[in-house]
Amino acid sequence: MQPNGKLPIGIVSKTVVSDAEWVEARVTFMKLEAEHKAATVELANKRLLLPWRKIDQEYVFDGGPMV
Repeated sequence: MQPNGKLPIGIVSKTVVSDAEWVEARVTFMKLEAEHKAATVELANKRLLLPWRKIDQEYVFDGGPMV
């Protein structure tokens, strides 16, 4: 804590809870994480289904020609 009694920027005060409350909060958060992961996997699968585009002109990668 700083001399003015405030927490430094970016530091959030945490609530202290019982083990049972912590487990309940953690389980709820884990469900959110699982939903997020499922959405990420679904988005990645949709990305794989995107069509390709035909490139008619010749081009060279930044590292030089690929052989």
